[in-house]
Amino acid sequence: MGPIPREARVSFADGKVFDAVNAVVGSEIPSQFPAKYRKGLTRSDLFNATISWTADDVTRTQKQFAIEMQAKPLEIFRDYINRGNVIFSTLVSHPAVPNPKRFLHCSVVLQRAVLISDPPRQTIYLRSYFHSAASADEFVNFVPRGGLRIVFASDTAWFPLRLTSVIDEPASFVTLDVLSRTALQSESVPKAFSVTKRGKVDLMGHTYDVTRLQAVLSKNEDWPDLNLKLK
Repeated sequence: MGPIPREARVSFADGKVFDAVNAVVGSEIPSQFPAKYRKGLTRSDLFNATISWTADDVTRTQKQFAIEMQAKPLEIFRDYINRGNVIFSTLVSHPAVPNPKRFLHCSVVLQRAVLISDPPRQTIYLRSYFHSAASADEFVNFVPRGGLRIVFASDTAWFPLRLTSVIDEPASFVTLDVLSRTALQSESVPKAFSVTKRGKVDLMGHTYDVTRLQAVLSKNEDWPDLNLKLK
């Protein structure tokens, strides 16, 4: 589940955009990404997309899958909705495990996105890496084969980060590639992020400057959304 602008158009996408950008600036998995999050990594499918327009819709969507919405994430979702967003949900196929009911903790351990800023429009290609655990020693790791394509009106490069505070794992890694017609200036990047790579990539008939931003965001901290104004 995550917020998107109310007018956004969302579709499932293959992995071609991620592959094209990774070919220029390298693997999307950070070098310091813990080995346990890489172990047995499998590819999953996305299916059954849902839009929640109100906080009550969010709660009902969770209850369909016998999940009780906790107070803190619901508060964050409600605030996003009050600011003019909706909540997009999709199911992700979970790797087969002997006793699924024991796998109660699932965290997004790598937030991965390609942000194409082409004012007055932005396109986000998104896929998350998941770590699902029954215990410290019994877990599985998975990531969608493709991802989501989200298109909406924006003069900035935006990416939601506030839900990072409610993950079960100690921290979430973030790899964002910002694609723009002019190079992103380092001084405009929030202090939590580092510019780790730069390059140029040809996509859909355009040549974009690529700036890779990476961060490690700890849980239980309030992380503001990324919102970069590009010149």
